[in-house]
Amino acid sequence: MHRLLCADPTDQNAIKQLMNGKEADMIFTDAPQSDESFEKAIKNMISFSKDGSIHYICSDWKRMYEILLRLFFTTILMPPTKLFSNFIK
Repeated sequence: MHRLLCADPTDQNAIKQLMNGKEADMIFTDAPQSDESFEKAIKNMISFSKDGSIHYICSDWKRMYEILLRLFFTTILMPPTKLFSNFIK
């Protein structure tokens, strides 16, 4: 099933209504330009996605280093219990 939202990716209520209790397998988005909005949008994407989901983030190439760095700190450095929960049985 496909879902489309033309709204602010930092608006958690809009995303919650769109997802209706489901989690995304894939997200395609245009990242907000301000640092605060960008971080909030990334956290929203993660919170409404399945583990192992794919996120396509469109942005100016000049921000690529920042995007990768922020993704590293919001996903790789999360608590190990969440990161490795699928591998520990």
